[in-house]
Amino acid sequence: GYQELQEIETKLQFDVHLMVMHPAEYLPQWLLKTKADRFFLHAESEGDFRDLCSQIHVQGKKAGIVLNPETLVGSVLEYLPVVDYIQFMTVHPGAYSQPFLNDMVEKILDFHETHEDIPIVVDGGINVDTAWRAVGAGARSLVVGSYIMNSPDPALAIAELKGRFPQ
Repeated sequence: GYQELQEIETKLQFDVHLMVMHPAEYLPQWLLKTKADRFFLHAESEGDFRDLCSQIHVQGKKAGIVLNPETLVGSVLEYLPVVDYIQFMTVHPGAYSQPFLNDMVEKILDFHETHEDIPIVVDGGINVDTAWRAVGAGARSLVVGSYIMNSPDPALAIAELKGRFPQ
C-alpha cells in the first residue's frame, strides 16, 4: 500500500498501476502520499479520465493509459493527447505468472507504426525472449515481475535482461 511506499528511501523512480474500477477513489492518496512519478490507469475503469490525468499532471507527474488484451486501441484514441504513455497488458490482468500473449505483438506494432511519438510500456509475461519481441514491436519500457521474482538468482535475471538491451 501507499503507506509502505512512503517509508521507502530510494533515488529510484517508480510507477503506480491502479488496477481498480474507480481510480478517483484511490488516486489522491497514491498521488499525494508517495514518491511515485508515473501513474497508470486502465481504459476500462470508470470516471473522468481527462480529469484524472489533469490531477496527475498538476502534481508534476506522468499519466499513462493501460489497455487490457481485449481492449480496442480505437477506444482510447481520444485520450492520447492527455497521456504521456500507453501501456499494453500482454497477459489478462489478475493472476501472477501468466504466459505472454503473442498476438499482442501485432497490436503493439500497429499502434507504434501510427503513433510513434507515444512511448509504449508493456506489462505481463516478460522474460528474455518476450522482452525482445515487445521491444521489436515498439515498446520503450517493460514491466518485469515474475521473471525476476521467481528466479533463483534475481540479480542474474536482471543482468540477463539488461544484457539483451544495452543502454
